[in-house]
Amino acid sequence: MQLTNAALGLHEDVVYLYHERLLAGLDAAEADAIIRRLAQYADELDDALAEEFGGRMYGRG
Repeated sequence: MQLTNAALGLHEDVVYLYHERLLAGLDAAEADAIIRRLAQYADELDDALAEEFGGRMYGRG
């Protein structure tokens, strides 16, 4: 999977998905698009990463 304008990071035992952009010129529509894109990536990656590396997801116990 290729992430567009996003990256995965790892700190201790938590995987983070993030997007970096300057705030100057950011409007509501672009912010919404960024949030939706990250949510889509997270939905696509969470189960696969947990299964492959034996992790768990927050909110699922």
